[in-house]
Amino acid sequence: ETKPQDWDGEINTTLRGTLNCCWAVLPQMMKQDYGRIVNITTAGVKTGSQYLSLYGASKAAVAQFTKSLAMEPRLPISLLHEVTTCLGKWLTCNMGLNVFPTTQTVRAIAARFWGSEVAADFSTYEGKALAAKKIQDRSYAKECLILCDWLWPVMEMEFSEDHVGDPTLESRIVSAVTGRDLDEDGLYQIGEMVFNLQRAIHIREGRKGRESDVIPEQAYTEPLEYEIQDPQLILPGKDGEVVSLKGRVVDREAFEKMKDEYYQLRRWDMATGLQTRAQLEEVGLEDVAQDLEARGLLAATEHGH
Repeated sequence: ETKPQDWDGEINTTLRGTLNCCWAVLPQMMKQDYGRIVNITTAGVKTGSQYLSLYGASKAAVAQFTKSLAMEPRLPISLLHEVTTCLGKWLTCNMGLNVFPTTQTVRAIAARFWGSEVAADFSTYEGKALAAKKIQDRSYAKECLILCDWLWPVMEMEFSEDHVGDPTLESRIVSAVTGRDLDEDGLYQIGEMVFNLQRAIHIREGRKGRESDVIPEQAYTEPLEYEIQDPQLILPGKDGEVVSLKGRVVDREAFEKMKDEYYQLRRWDMATGLQTRAQLEEVGLEDVAQDLEARGLLAATEHGH
């Protein structure tokens, strides 16, 4: 019995009111990297109710909006499994519960997958910036292929001579399925493009580049004490020596220097951590560069290049 002129009141209250509230709080939630939004709908969105068609329609819209909003802002994917899975197996080997991967195998894996043997020396910050970039690019390419994060990449092989896995397998799968000739580096270039796209989305959502690339403050002040699976906090150290990180804290100056190196490897502006137009165009994101430039979200000058 309602007339078109009556519809706006219900829609403005139920749907637009929800949109306005979410729009108001999301920037602060993104800034603090925390927050919860709870929108209330009605059981009628599933079953329908007589004389409540307009109300039900607006509530159904709220329900669908909430489901979609739960997928935003774009969250980074997990990037730790490649390291922790390998080190977890190394720990069982070190405890005598397994025969591989030994410390020497982990060093060989680091050289092949993370860019250098020193990446497997967890007593130093050296080699970690390059390792981070390689792991990120590979992980984002792997995510595009919908490959299980626990099984890929195949970093160790029990029956090979050196037990080191094969990082070319993913690109070979792509080539076999699509008929497109793609090598390992080509796959990582795709991962780099996707990673940069997500970085651009984060910048659009309000993150501030270097200013937002931080770890919890307690990492600098509260010494490591205990981990349930590794109470002594042992890891491979220099030249394969087993070291304990118990009592360690992150060195702030060393961490910032590592970020400098990382930004240089990414070809981002080192002072701000923001992307540059030239770098985005280089990875095939010309339209993204144009959009960010129009919004004033690219590095004003290309420091550190």
